[in-house]
Amino acid sequence: MTASAGRPRPADVPKGAHTVERLQGYLARMELALGSIMMIAMVLLVFWAALSRYVAVPINWSVDAAQGLFVWVVYLGASQALRRRRHIGVGIVMENVPQRFRLMVRLALYVLMVLFLAMVIRNAILVSMVNSGRQFPSFALSYSWVTISVAVGGALILITIVVNI
Repeated sequence: MTASAGRPRPADVPKGAHTVERLQGYLARMELALGSIMMIAMVLLVFWAALSRYVAVPINWSVDAAQGLFVWVVYLGASQALRRRRHIGVGIVMENVPQRFRLMVRLALYVLMVLFLAMVIRNAILVSMVNSGRQFPSFALSYSWVTISVAVGGALILITIVVNI
């Protein structure tokens, strides 16, 4: 029995697996909440900007803010999609592979994805550091807040892949 959960742990479940499951659940809820809030904010911002432009009082910073939110939503959504095995590329490949080869193909895809994500995360951090001095033209916020979303999203996807392996 695990002391913290108070329920028996099957012999084939590695020690710490429940902790990993809880971490995955927390990350999934956090991604969904942040992504949802950002998506709602983006839609409201674009609507407000269009409305204000219609009445001849444009909000100059709205486009920059909406684009920044969009990048975050894309990467949080990509992580959610992979976690739920709804990522279109992976689904199409796996549907066309015979059942007996699916595990081998899935592992090969995961290895390729880990290598690719490691490069993406590394380069995204470098780009974010380079962009730390660059600010949005319409408001005083560093552009690195947008570019770091690539590294954060990549790291979340990487965590999902490692847990699924």
